[in-house]
Amino acid sequence: QNLNIAIRKDWPELHALFVKAMQVVPQRTLAELDQRWLKAEDDTQMKITLAKEETEYLKQKGIIKFCTFPDYRPYEWISDKGTHDGISADFLNLFEKRMNVKFELVPTQEWGESLDNIREKKCDILPISMDVASRHDVMNFTTSYIVQPFVVVTRLESGFINDVKELEKNP
Repeated sequence: QNLNIAIRKDWPELHALFVKAMQVVPQRTLAELDQRWLKAEDDTQMKITLAKEETEYLKQKGIIKFCTFPDYRPYEWISDKGTHDGISADFLNLFEKRMNVKFELVPTQEWGESLDNIREKKCDILPISMDVASRHDVMNFTTSYIVQPFVVVTRLESGFINDVKELEKNP
């Protein structure tokens, strides 16, 4: 499972900023977050070097609104207190510090509502999203920052499944 950050297609500048931010996240930090959330070396002083235009863009943009997958543990969820928690929340906190930007949660009840909100420009990013072709009309995607393989368990007599598409042939 490859999870990305999805950004509204009409904001290529914001997409470029996230790509840049992700490039400076140390492998140690990724490993630590992976260990914390998935049980599988943090450098919070590292800042992102932004061009003047990027700094101005963020200053003009102000708050970046985000929608979530409200119940997708351990990746992200909305707590009983209404806070955004999970791996993606930790990443957004890291990006807030490194990009000097503020994120604001746009609460939703379900994933479909979050997808509708980004299409309707009510939110700017989806911190957890799969890069699916049907979303390319309104979203750009960063490189994957979480990679978790899905597995298919079958009976011994069924044999090995190489690709999910094989399930369509043999229900």
